[in-house]
Amino acid sequence: MPIKERNLDSSLKSLIRQGAKGNRYYADAAAGTGGGGSSWGDAYDDFATAITRAASGDTIYLAPGDYAGAFTIPVGKSNLTIVGAGARGSVFLTGSGATTTLTNNANRTHLVNISIEGDETGGSVGLLNRGRGLRYEVGRILNVATCAKFTLGTPTEVTAGTYGDGSDTLCEDVEFSWATNGVELIGVEDLVGGGDFGTTQNRFRRCVFHNLSAASVTETPSDVTQSFRDLELSDCIFQRVEAGTEPTKYLDLNDDNANTGIVTRCSFPSALASGKNLVSTGLIWVSNYHTGGVSTGVPS
Repeated sequence: MPIKERNLDSSLKSLIRQGAKGNRYYADAAAGTGGGGSSWGDAYDDFATAITRAASGDTIYLAPGDYAGAFTIPVGKSNLTIVGAGARGSVFLTGSGATTTLTNNANRTHLVNISIEGDETGGSVGLLNRGRGLRYEVGRILNVATCAKFTLGTPTEVTAGTYGDGSDTLCEDVEFSWATNGVELIGVEDLVGGGDFGTTQNRFRRCVFHNLSAASVTETPSDVTQSFRDLELSDCIFQRVEAGTEPTKYLDLNDDNANTGIVTRCSFPSALASGKNLVSTGLIWVSNYHTGGVSTGVPS
């Protein structure tokens, strides 16, 4: 039977309505006809075609199933809303090999109920974001080397219309799991215009991090001093790997004290003095929970 909006989880309906002003396109990997994509009855049979046909401000609905490939949302297609129709966790973007499953270079992309996975190949990435204003809600990334990389285009690249500036992102109720690293924050150096730039205002709220062998959240400063600015980690849960062993670190964000942000109301399964959390002095640490109680001191 065709999938109707009224059959979606009620918790997703209000999010979906935010993208209802533009055109709507439909894709169904299992039963799509390769038609015009204007309804479930003539849905595209792949996600890439829907991205190509959609314009800024449009909404793409994906039927439950697996959509294989390495997908890119280009910088010129802003304000796209991409919705996984059906129950939570029923829509997967699946990558293979040392590739990135979803690259977002566009501004104000909105992902709702989208899961992203790889095939556990070294070098694979679930989500690479350079777009400003990304909203990713009710999702899951797993079975990759790095679940998500948050970086930015340099001012030269942003001016040229190549990438977004990577700022003002929000991941809410997203699970990062079964990987070497969960989230990686990456600064850049503008070789043309000059200057070092950190990714700015990346926010993670009510997210879960588990089965991550190296670090739940880490940074890659490359040749730059600052990897991130105004990072927010709030109300997140950090778990051990399934066998009960711990990752090398939960938070590995201690490269430079120029990095700034806040970690608050997060829960950790180990005493924070155990060396499993290292953060810069500019990353404010407020009322985080662990086996020893509530921590207010920066664990560096």
